[in-house]
Amino acid sequence: MCGAWTSAKDFPTANLEAKSELLPADGVYAAFVIIEGTRQKAVVNVGIAPTFGGKKRCIEAHILGFRGDIYGKDIGVEFVRRLRGEKAFASREALARRISMDAERAERILGSR
Repeated sequence: MCGAWTSAKDFPTANLEAKSELLPADGVYAAFVIIEGTRQKAVVNVGIAPTFGGKKRCIEAHILGFRGDIYGKDIGVEFVRRLRGEKAFASREALARRISMDAERAERILGSR
């Protein structure tokens, strides 16, 4: 079930298809998403979205502060640091609170890189 983070209010995501078998372990990462050669700060989830009962492994990227249209564009991901393991939350609201915390932490880590 790709797109579960999209269901968490205020956290739109790019739901990506892995074109490589070289993915990090399931979890949440501070990362850069590359869109048409431009690096954007992001929080990226790799895994099955257990809060929503997912079974299919997906990559979901919440691009920090981004409001553009990326539908149909080739997107790359540069993983910088693992923030935490993937976990099931009791509610969408609890997930949204944690994504907000993850986004703040990713912003600090990615800084002016």
